[in-house]
Amino acid sequence: MNMKTKYMIPVFAIGMFIVGGKNVLATPEVYSAVNVISMENEQVQLPNEIVSLDNKTTIVKETIQWDNAEDYIFSQAGSYEVYGKTENNNKVKGIINVFPKNQKIKIAAVGDSITYGMNVERRTVNSYPNQLNYRLGTDYEVENFGHSAKTLLSNGDNPYLKSPQYKKSLAFNPNVVVIQLGTNDTKKQNMKKIEPFVADYVSLIESYKNLSTKPVVYISLPPHVFKPAYGITQEKLDDILPQIFEAAKKADIDVSIIDNFTETDYAAELVPDGVHPNARGAAILANNVYYNLKGEAPVISEGMALNDYYKTYGGLNVDQSGSLEIQNLATNNWVSFKNVDLKGKDLQLFASVPYDNTKVIVRSGDENGTIIGEKILTKTSGAKDYSYQTVPLNGVAGLTDITITFERAKSNKSSEIVKLAKADFFYDSEKPLDVSNFQELETAVKNNISKIKLGSDIKLAKKIELKEDTAIDLNGYTLDTANYYIGKDEKSGKRIELSLSNGNLLGKYSNGSIYSSKSTKENYGLNVSFENVLFAGKVTQTNFSPNTMIIEKGQNQLVHALSSSNTLVYTDADTSNGSLDLYGAVPYINTYITIRKGTENGEVVGEKLLDRTGSINKDATHSIPLTNVSEQEDLFIKVERKGTNGYTELMRVK
Repeated sequence: MNMKTKYMIPVFAIGMFIVGGKNVLATPEVYSAVNVISMENEQVQLPNEIVSLDNKTTIVKETIQWDNAEDYIFSQAGSYEVYGKTENNNKVKGIINVFPKNQKIKIAAVGDSITYGMNVERRTVNSYPNQLNYRLGTDYEVENFGHSAKTLLSNGDNPYLKSPQYKKSLAFNPNVVVIQLGTNDTKKQNMKKIEPFVADYVSLIESYKNLSTKPVVYISLPPHVFKPAYGITQEKLDDILPQIFEAAKKADIDVSIIDNFTETDYAAELVPDGVHPNARGAAILANNVYYNLKGEAPVISEGMALNDYYKTYGGLNVDQSGSLEIQNLATNNWVSFKNVDLKGKDLQLFASVPYDNTKVIVRSGDENGTIIGEKILTKTSGAKDYSYQTVPLNGVAGLTDITITFERAKSNKSSEIVKLAKADFFYDSEKPLDVSNFQELETAVKNNISKIKLGSDIKLAKKIELKEDTAIDLNGYTLDTANYYIGKDEKSGKRIELSLSNGNLLGKYSNGSIYSSKSTKENYGLNVSFENVLFAGKVTQTNFSPNTMIIEKGQNQLVHALSSSNTLVYTDADTSNGSLDLYGAVPYINTYITIRKGTENGEVVGEKLLDRTGSINKDATHSIPLTNVSEQEDLFIKVERKGTNGYTELMRVK
């Protein structure tokens, strides 16, 4: 199914006439303004195409060359005009609408049963306004004000103006309004009194523009009608479309037109009754509205979030704990990306693949483009399980559009074969894997990925058990272990090295955020290193396995439980004053501390019988004199007490 095929009679996607042997676009009669929306400190680009009506018969899409927009406009809320010229040298007005960062942008989706979600499976989560909200994210609030069978005509058989949804949409005080009406006006009884259609549309637009919020207004061309139903026909919709353009012109305000008509040309199988798109068809509408609201896709040149994708055929936009996923991908369904600056790296997918023999095909360009990578994906445990899958891209480099298609010969057109949660075109096994939620973190650990980097704050939903040495770069974010912990899978049969750096660690688990269960085997347990980590709570209780080592660099505010089986290491410790001060609790008498430099078995540079503080919850400062040290040393600290086993907590260091 080629998404670029556009054909209608009498309204065509591309209209030309011949002058001197050359194809020349006719001068359009109507150019609407081109609006985009953003939030402060979020840069967007105006779309590089504009839809217009040529000679009142042909829908035309022309490319635009915009003047440069100054970067400063994105730092302060307001509306900023930018001008451009079409390929025919016609002037076009663009408006970049920047909203304050500290408020949600409220979007009213106004329309009939198509907006409401008739024929959409699980309408309350899969209607086009819902799927639009999932793409826009939590900084936006999209409200569905669709009402079935409603007309644009105020004198129609069922006017939207007289509906409760219309009144609610006004009371919503939106910042943005997307209107999609006109389909029901094609019914015979309404076409008899179609004359005031343009005036009624202008009046509807103005009723929103007169709100105190002065919303940005978009009007959508309704989707293609593939077969007559409910008295609705494509023949009559062809008569309505030019009037929508005329309404945009006569409104005399900066209204933008969204072309959902030609956008649905190739989607007949997603419109079961010929009029109302199903959930997959609603995704096409949502993505096209998203593109018109947010503008041209930026160049993708590094690891990315999935909401940077362009379009999907067959997939659904789904909110998964605050992150966007594309679900319901069946055989021959695809996901496309614009402006990908490939650097000769591989593609890494984070996906659920519940069936074997599921193939991914990566093409340059559209879904019929040149294949640059393909692979049979590894089956996951089930539809709710995800894994990281790497697809070689044959060393392709340069700026291109990409389409990813999924195939499985044994599956029908409606069976889900893939849920896609992430796509990274710049995967490098030597670099840390970016994770943005608990599911991604858990899957990375299960896939034995050794280098992990947080892309947002993450809270554990259950314990994490490591099987291999793992380095986690907190990247300035917070890892909250909550009532769980990071430990190790003792079935691995070896000691695991865990390092955490550059961020915040929280936790409430009684044995610590980092915990290794009891073992007398020296090759079991967990060694832990911290660098530039701030902590609230109890960090470790790794005192159950012999020779456990805790390494710190650039640390403060950490809490460790030490027994005679642990070694606490301070790397690059400041020893210029000839002593080491430890603040913490010593619950028993006759607790002895030994400090060595350089290695665990290095020269003893400090030792002392510690003063008992009285209980494990009572703290004091313990100063240990140091000898034969330079201004900076790696210090290895052990505590011991005769008659106490290796599992008893002898000191809690803070």
